[in-house]
Amino acid sequence: MDPSKDYPTVYIEYSDSTKVELVPAYKDFIYEPKGRGYRIPKSYYKWTSADYDYDAEYLSKKNKETDGYLIPTIKMLKAAKRNLFPEMKSYHLEALAVNIIPAIVSYWKSKGYPISFPFLVYGFFCIAKDDILKSVKIPGSKSPNADSYSINKNSLSEKFGERCNYCNHLINSKITKKWKI
Repeated sequence: MDPSKDYPTVYIEYSDSTKVELVPAYKDFIYEPKGRGYRIPKSYYKWTSADYDYDAEYLSKKNKETDGYLIPTIKMLKAAKRNLFPEMKSYHLEALAVNIIPAIVSYWKSKGYPISFPFLVYGFFCIAKDDILKSVKIPGSKSPNADSYSINKNSLSEKFGERCNYCNHLINSKITKKWKI
């Protein structure tokens, strides 16, 4: 195996394409609130905060608020990421989705519209094409901004806009009307 690094993560890929991601960390007793979160490497000599437990709890809370639509939608978006925009970090995608999907679900519920995964993915790309240009963070988290890495946000915005248009085309096609999606 030939481990590779992308601070703070060390990647180990096995011959069967299974990939393990490891992040060295220690409990954060330096910054307030003490004992919440972790210190992780930012670069060779620098460390930063990460709030993995809080972030996971926040996603779980938002998943419940969306009647279980958030986490499956994030998994679908991560599958799209692997093929369509692999340069984006997973955490960045999660932080963006946790700020967009609950708002879509809430709006659709308030209007009495049926909620479906195709419309959630479509809505995500249409909103994210603009939101990707802004800094994104999980509210209340000690973790750094999710976009604090080298990424071409304009390029991602264009890709999200293309996906939005593609989803719009699919949703309005005769096939999807026949399937009643």
